[in-house]
Amino acid sequence: MRAHPGLDAGLVQSSVRTAYEELRYARVRTYLPVLMERRAVDLLPPDEQTERHN
Repeated sequence: MRAHPGLDAGLVQSSVRTAYEELRYARVRTYLPVLMERRAVDLLPPDEQTERHN
């Protein structure tokens, strides 16, 4: 939520929750935090994704 202060907290939490659910049964967990963060960013509106990658 610190990375996207302009977004509704519920939207950010929802994207993180979805990313967690999608990766929860991953067999290899070494990079799970990074993968979850990237997936959560992908679920945010396009304007926020562009801002994050610049």
